[in-house]
Amino acid sequence: MPVVAAVGLSYYVFQSVSYLLDVRDGVVSAERHLGRHALAIAFFPKMVQGPIERAGTLLPQLRDPRPLRAQDVVAGAQLVLWGLFQKTVVADRLAPLVDAAFSDVRHHAGLPLLVATYLYSAQLYFDFAGYTDVALGLGRALGIRLTPNFASPYLARSVAEFWRRWHISLSSWLLDYVFRPLQLGLRDWRTWGTPAALVVTFLVSGLWHGASWTFVAWGLLHGIYLAASVLYRPLQRRLHRALRLDGSRVLGGVQVAVTFHLVCLGWVFFRARSLRDALDAVRLLGSELPATAARAATGHDVDALVFLGQGRSAFLAAVAAIAAAIALRALLGGVRPPAPVPEEPAEGARPVGVAAAYARTAVYAFLIYGIVALGTSAQSFLYAQF
Repeated sequence: MPVVAAVGLSYYVFQSVSYLLDVRDGVVSAERHLGRHALAIAFFPKMVQGPIERAGTLLPQLRDPRPLRAQDVVAGAQLVLWGLFQKTVVADRLAPLVDAAFSDVRHHAGLPLLVATYLYSAQLYFDFAGYTDVALGLGRALGIRLTPNFASPYLARSVAEFWRRWHISLSSWLLDYVFRPLQLGLRDWRTWGTPAALVVTFLVSGLWHGASWTFVAWGLLHGIYLAASVLYRPLQRRLHRALRLDGSRVLGGVQVAVTFHLVCLGWVFFRARSLRDALDAVRLLGSELPATAARAATGHDVDALVFLGQGRSAFLAAVAAIAAAIALRALLGGVRPPAPVPEEPAEGARPVGVAAAYARTAVYAFLIYGIVALGTSAQSFLYAQF
């Protein structure tokens, strides 16, 4: 007999657990209205992939709903457009390239796997961030402010900072309801208490993503990253002071690059079909990268080594889509639409320039064009499976 799982079951569970614990601890008051409580748990924009809303932020908005306003509808529509662009024009265009490498890891070696890992890091971000922006936009159009889930995670200078920027609602949930109780329970372990709590917390995160050894390995790897950073931090501070590196832009750039590649190493396990595939990919990256990079540099097997056997045009279109998304993000001022303009501008407020207004209109017109004309065939959202 087939087992049918409810859509977004894990998100229901996380939100229900946090609600019950917050009520128990007096953080929020119990919601006596069954319909309002059910709506808070199952609010449809966030049902499949989050964000994981806390009762303390969502229930007050449901108890005292804002009237429908044109500014909110416009701002919400802008976010929906941006989210659909990220998903259909960028993430879905990257999918065939990533699948070509990770569907047969042992057929690829070195450089192709490195290229596929970079592209997967972009695919996963634009796919998940795209859904999140659609959810935030739908909520905004209804007068509900949902929690932002991303904040330029690949610009983080440490793995700990990465987790403060990536899937923020899940990271904060794990921090409050898993890590802190564990840290308190292991306080007698002194130096090793916090590192041990981090490892266990991220093992839980890995298992939440899926009952597979690949996710266990991914969670364990991030737990080790964070545990090592806690143990290394005192030495790191002394080293930075001795070398006068505090505040250095060069140091910041190096930290961003190192963090990005540590995260990408974790994505290999996250994406691989099996633990054996993941370990083979890591082995081939280490042993074959110099040779395959040298072959590509001399013009040998460029289609297989760089374009992943998908052709130059498909690869360049995917890279151009990433570049366009980055440029559009900058033009849109970090993507988040500005706060709605009040009906009566505050005294002394600077009016929005006509040129800026036309520029933003042109950007959103391009988003519509991109979704309709450049978007690829629809694929399911990657995080819908977790």
